[in-house]
Amino acid sequence: MKKTAVVTAATAGIGLETALGLAAAGYAVTMVGRDPGRGARARERVNATGPAHPARFLAADLASLDAVRALADRIATEHAASGEPLTVLVNNIGAMFADRHDLGGVEASFVVNHLSP
Repeated sequence: MKKTAVVTAATAGIGLETALGLAAAGYAVTMVGRDPGRGARARERVNATGPAHPARFLAADLASLDAVRALADRIATEHAASGEPLTVLVNNIGAMFADRHDLGGVEASFVVNHLSP
């Protein structure tokens, strides 16, 4: 069975390094981030290492509960259809807002840090 991983905030820093490490360990890695351009560059960097399974990037703004639900539904549906369970989920996303921001009736930091993963 193929080992699979999803890494949030995977376009730079710890998230990208985690994606690189998981790909090197033989995982099929799905990288998640907000910016499609940064995502494409990060995916290319992972795939340049010659992983056993090509990495892919999914764009999603995890500060939006609608986007979180859509991403979760997509990943769950794809894994159910393939018959391969998600092996690893790395909730790397994190945010702190100096001012309280309300997203759909919920404080933004809480949405990103607790509800989105």
